[in-house]
Amino acid sequence: LVASQRGNQYVSCTGTLVAPDVVLTAAHCVHPGLVGNAVPGFTFEHDGTSLRGSDVIAASGALYHPQFNPFQGQPPNTVSEVYDVALLFLSSPVTEVEPARIIDPGDAALVAEGDAIDVVGYGLTVDGGSESDYGIKNHGTAQVMDVGDHELHIGTSNETRNCQGDSGGPSLYQTASGPRILSDVSRGAGNGQSDCSVGGIHTRVDPYLEWIHDNAELGCGTGINAACPGEDVPEVDEQPEDGDDDGSDSGDDQTGATPGPGTDGNGGCSIAGTRGPGLG
Repeated sequence: LVASQRGNQYVSCTGTLVAPDVVLTAAHCVHPGLVGNAVPGFTFEHDGTSLRGSDVIAASGALYHPQFNPFQGQPPNTVSEVYDVALLFLSSPVTEVEPARIIDPGDAALVAEGDAIDVVGYGLTVDGGSESDYGIKNHGTAQVMDVGDHELHIGTSNETRNCQGDSGGPSLYQTASGPRILSDVSRGAGNGQSDCSVGGIHTRVDPYLEWIHDNAELGCGTGINAACPGEDVPEVDEQPEDGDDDGSDSGDDQTGATPGPGTDGNGGCSIAGTRGPGLG
């Protein structure tokens, strides 16, 4: 997700193209009470630290889940139900990139503690880094630490995990049909929602499939409908052999940054887009 601040564009959250004109991200990356009224844009650029206007795809609007409430107090650092999911609607469709596919409930039910999950984002690659240290797309393989009905805890200390700048970014679960979007980054699992020392809390996507489909008005051929037969499955590049978040390319062509219109004041981790109260 890409934001504009005093004429300068920057990466603030991460998002994933799930239809030619629809990006899946976190609610805290687009909520006007956190980021202002400006709608963030979207970019596929690997390096989001020096964006030009031509690098950014404008968005016509955004929609966050109606039950997401960023002002009800600090969310828990364990799996819960926060509704941190949103859709960003692009002003023009993307035709050169195949949208990613969202996991279906049957495959999502197979996810268990200890599973390896691919994570992608534009966030920090070291604990305690500054905002100037993120904006480059990276990927790695992290471990599922806890499974809830609506959220997941992914990543742990001294291993690959999400951090500030990754919010809204995807985790990708390898199913028999190929990689599928399992969740988006919501917040940190440490002492405070921006603490990424012990991994991140992710919003599972499968509980919100009906909301996503209804609001995006999607059908077969868009890439978002996992039940549609005969569609090509987008490839995901191989992960680093050591599994570390070492600054290598994230490898997920559908994942991009959403530069947003400011910070949300909650110190969260976002992937390319608006900085929010979560880990990214």
